[in-house]
Amino acid sequence: MKVNELMVGDWVNVNGLNLKVGAIHADEIGVVDPDYKIYWCSDDEFDRIDPIPLTEEILLKNGFDKDERSRYYHEYILELELWDFDISWTNAGGFKYEDIRLAYVHQLQHLLRLCGIEKEIEL
Repeated sequence: MKVNELMVGDWVNVNGLNLKVGAIHADEIGVVDPDYKIYWCSDDEFDRIDPIPLTEEILLKNGFDKDERSRYYHEYILELELWDFDISWTNAGGFKYEDIRLAYVHQLQHLLRLCGIEKEIEL
């Protein structure tokens, strides 16, 4: 993964462990371990930084419901606005929100943040 694809708080997989991004520098990503210590890593031969695939299990665990058409939906009420997220499974694989393809957890996190929704994604 490239540093410019991530934001602080995003979930990534580093060397087989699911960790959150705690800091970002020009060519390094600081990930937070379960003890809240930041470890710096870069995508070289020592550190493998990968996105976490978005799955049905993750959507359901985070409050999305599934209907008979393989659509996953969740309603968020923000002050006076109602955000109705209707995410569908595509024939090519992966998920889609409107015309935005969501293949990874960090992409869903970005979408929610852009809509002003502060949701802590559980894996």
